Amino acid sequence: MNEPSEVVLRQAAQWRARLAAADCTDAERESCERWLAADPAHRAAFETVRAADDRVAAALRADPRLQALAQAALDGEPAASPASGPSVGTRGGTRGC
Repeated sequence: MNEPSEVVLRQAAQWRARLAAADCTDAERESCERWLAADPAHRAAFETVRAADDRVAAALRADPRLQALAQAALDGEPAASPASGPSVGTRGGTRGC
């Protein structure tokens, strides 16, 4: 099976976020179920997003630095400079992939 397209992955991520919202309605859950059933690529994308979300959640639970950054973001505070090491998204102190 081919990898889900970027568009379908984006839709899956939107559904994942919506389903996690406290105000998600039964009608929205039913709409998501219809979306999942409409195409096998939808379910594959949803499972890809779920797995990525689970990995991020596990990393967050395991790393107090990430917990602090997440809390600061939720509190609307600017991100603090890291105490040591390169910042997120850098390699060896230089910007890049």
